[in-house]
Amino acid sequence: AVLQAVDGETPHLRATMSPVDRDGHPLRNAPMTTFACDAVCVGYGLMPATELTRLLGAAHAFDPALGGWHVVVDDNQRSSVPRLYAAGDGAGITGAAAAPWTGRVAAMAAAHDLGHLDSAAHTARAGPAKREALRAIRFGGVMARIANVGDGVVAALPPEVVVCQCEGLPRATLDAAIEDGAGNVDELKTATRCGMGPCGGRICGEAAARLIALRTGATRTAIGQPTARPPLRPVDLDTLAGAFDYDTLPIPAPAPR
Repeated sequence: AVLQAVDGETPHLRATMSPVDRDGHPLRNAPMTTFACDAVCVGYGLMPATELTRLLGAAHAFDPALGGWHVVVDDNQRSSVPRLYAAGDGAGITGAAAAPWTGRVAAMAAAHDLGHLDSAAHTARAGPAKREALRAIRFGGVMARIANVGDGVVAALPPEVVVCQCEGLPRATLDAAIEDGAGNVDELKTATRCGMGPCGGRICGEAAARLIALRTGATRTAIGQPTARPPLRPVDLDTLAGAFDYDTLPIPAPAPR
């Protein structure tokens, strides 16, 4: 089932759910269920966090089974950038149990590349971690597929539903921009500000890309990823500035005339 509507004001909300088929399309004439709740959390599935690896220029690929766009790694967790390694869900959604094992594989590869492990020692130490990682990935991959929603869920969004929460942009606004020629996520961002809010597109980016694909027929590889820019996560100004007063600031003396 998927969420169809939310009415009322927090904490007195009423959520309406409807059954869907395998691809997420609502089933016709199926009874809906409405129940009271104090909060509603909405998401479009589990997705890898790739902002850092995008900023560093690593190669990425799109694979729905791994949650979508992920950094490409070899069997030792090496990315396309020398001495840049990726482990855990940033290299594809494979579950929390697999993350420490892929991290261990990455650590062994880093130690080998830096000359601290010879090839024989690297093979001996990394082998057991790889086997444990593969075992955990089998379960984590199933959980990722269950968590990710089908294209039918996005296709069924009504025009008035807000897709970009930060900028308050409904689907109708995004569809209009796509009709006007926005063919990838960066063009849609430029046209509407979708993905330019505090979340940096982490919430709306997947849904926006699917809307482009549904309306244009383009592949997700052709639609691409949004440009990543720092800060990678919203940070309070107080955190950046720290505790200081103006008397402690090093102010240089005026230049002589």
